[in-house]
Amino acid sequence: GWGPAAAAAAAAYAIETLGSDLLVNFGASGGLHLPPGGGPGVGCVHVVRGVVDGDAGGEERELATDAGAWGDLPSARLVSVREPVFGGERRAPIAGRGELVDMEGHAIAQGAAGHGVRCVLLKGVTDGAGAGDREALHRNLEPVSTRLAAVVCEGLPRLGRPAQAGDGCR
Repeated sequence: GWGPAAAAAAAAYAIETLGSDLLVNFGASGGLHLPPGGGPGVGCVHVVRGVVDGDAGGEERELATDAGAWGDLPSARLVSVREPVFGGERRAPIAGRGELVDMEGHAIAQGAAGHGVRCVLLKGVTDGAGAGDREALHRNLEPVSTRLAAVVCEGLPRLGRPAQAGDGCR
């Protein structure tokens, strides 16, 4: 599934059941400082340097993430929200809190932090999170996902673990 509840459950499963000591989450995000419809920056993969809960009222709580093997990528602050953002009144306030928006990153980072586990978030920009960008998201999802998979596979050997066919890496 997708969204914060599914992400939190997946993080807990990976840590508590599988004994993971590092979570690597990668997925699509909207670029909060791109023009509507995308533009320059669509397709770019970022390593998240901090993530905030965009739905939390009041005080902002930042969770650090580890750049790890992907420290050579451009970095960005991620704002995670419970509902997709495609323009409107919701976009402006969160655009002041970060460069990217998604729905899962905060839940993954929070689960990792709660268990003392390292976490790396990699996000590929599919759209500008503006009005009418659902079409851009769908149009760009496959090429951005392909790029993300390549970036993950390139970084695995830097973790001291070679990429293997079972990882989806060739």
